Amino acid sequence: MGEGAFKSKGLDLPLFPFNLTFNIQKKMNLKNLKHFKKGMKELTPIQIGEGKLIGYYGMVVGLSLACITMFRNRSWGLGIFLIFLVWFQIMGLISEKQSLKGLKDMEALQNE
Repeated sequence: MGEGAFKSKGLDLPLFPFNLTFNIQKKMNLKNLKHFKKGMKELTPIQIGEGKLIGYYGMVVGLSLACITMFRNRSWGLGIFLIFLVWFQIMGLISEKQSLKGLKDMEALQNE
């Protein structure tokens, strides 16, 4: 029996069937990393706000589905907790929308 394996009913089953070792330098090219850093530094506040909005929408949808699942499974306490999390995410979404609208208005005034 090899390292990282266990014996169950006479079978020798590995815990990790795939080779998880990899060389980071082979996977990540430093030129691509420099390009990524340059792109991240050049993001505008509007692009950052739009990215945040996508995240808020995803969180609201995911937490709403989790809340529905908890109530269907009759996990009342966790369901109520998730309702409060959905509420906070919706408030953050509204705040980010208003902030993004203000940034777009400022940019429109600046371009005039």
